[in-house]
Amino acid sequence: MNMKDERAFSILKEVIDKNDDPRLRKKAIFIISQGHSPDVVPLLVKVAKTDPDEDVRKQAVFWLGQKKTKESLDALLELYDSVSDAELKKALIFSFQQAGDSRAWKKIFDIARKEKDADVRNQAVFWIGQRGTPDSLDVLVDLYSEIKEVEVKKQIIFNISQMKNKKAVQEMIKIARKEKDSELQKQIIFWLGQSRDEAAIEYLKEIINR
Repeated sequence: MNMKDERAFSILKEVIDKNDDPRLRKKAIFIISQGHSPDVVPLLVKVAKTDPDEDVRKQAVFWLGQKKTKESLDALLELYDSVSDAELKKALIFSFQQAGDSRAWKKIFDIARKEKDADVRNQAVFWIGQRGTPDSLDVLVDLYSEIKEVEVKKQIIFNISQMKNKKAVQEMIKIARKEKDSELQKQIIFWLGQSRDEAAIEYLKEIINR
């Protein structure tokens, strides 16, 4: 970084540290995030942790995720474990799935299994479903059997239903046969009813003929 870049960085950092207008701080974050100084990632992490405005913190996380480097992913992973704000955690999950890195997806899987906040877990479950890979389906099926929260289970059912492949349908039927909660059973049957898969049709006939 040359003297001119250092001066610009210093001015922008001062805006972030001292300016009361969140809009200006967000603009400064964007400009700084485009640079390649080794000071960029630590500054974005600091903003994500300490800025008083939620949107500014989320903006810092977003641009940190756009760096797509090992250093930025390391920072995001460490940041998740150090914050408690649910909205910031959701922003971090979004950045993880954009990274596409195996470590990032492992973190999303762990969040879906272990996160205490149901809304945050739902966000992790949503992105696992959007990924749509065989290992994603396996994670969702395992997760369904591990958790108790009905709302999270509904999200899992929805995500499995959107995978639209034979294995996903088969797993839905297996879940339906074991599920004792009538509300969840109705949810599964509804989504199986949207499928044209032969196995789904046969299962629905079986229910009707009971």
